[in-house]
Amino acid sequence: MKYVFEAHNLTKRFGDLAALDHVDVRILRPSIVGLLGKNGSGKTTLLQHLMGLQLPTEGDARTLGKAAAELGHDELIHIGFVPQEIRLLDWMTVQQHLDYVACFYPAWDRGRQERLLSELELESSARVGSLSTGNLQKLAIILAVCHHPQLLVLDEPVSDLDPIVRARLLEFLLELLREDQATILVSSHVLRDVEKIVDWVLCLDRGRMVTDASSAMPNG
Repeated sequence: MKYVFEAHNLTKRFGDLAALDHVDVRILRPSIVGLLGKNGSGKTTLLQHLMGLQLPTEGDARTLGKAAAELGHDELIHIGFVPQEIRLLDWMTVQQHLDYVACFYPAWDRGRQERLLSELELESSARVGSLSTGNLQKLAIILAVCHHPQLLVLDEPVSDLDPIVRARLLEFLLELLREDQATILVSSHVLRDVEKIVDWVLCLDRGRMVTDASSAMPNG
């Protein structure tokens, strides 16, 4: 499978508003792709179509070789997703939440889990409902990567992280690319959040794809 995601003539309308306007895109494996654009440009809507969470008004989207709207267990166990609005089980501790999610993934990596808890300085005994927004982001990221996904989708993943933790996360994403040969799609409205790691750039503006090109930005 050469492409982990393909969209052809993908259009999504909400009334008279075209959130996506005839978008064509292919995302290769393995790669780190930056999805850039202002707030309201259509980034989250595109990611939701990739995950099968939205149905197109026109066109089609395929993820891991299957129509995105028909993704099942065999495909979903190979996808990691960190949404912009994180909703977890508040009454659990961090450890309980990790144990709960791990039950659904045969390839769950406890070693990676413990390493990330340490590197991101997240206390496993903390109650999820008491976590700051930044710590919720950390937990969501750990939940999304410990099953070795083929496709990792991150919607504004570092917006609430301090600069040191942000740098650690970006280093880990490069490591993930090397270890798992994964494709990582990072959405951001701030170029500096992703410029050091991406090798391909997609840029949306008012629902249209205005850039789809190899990055000339420095890696590393």
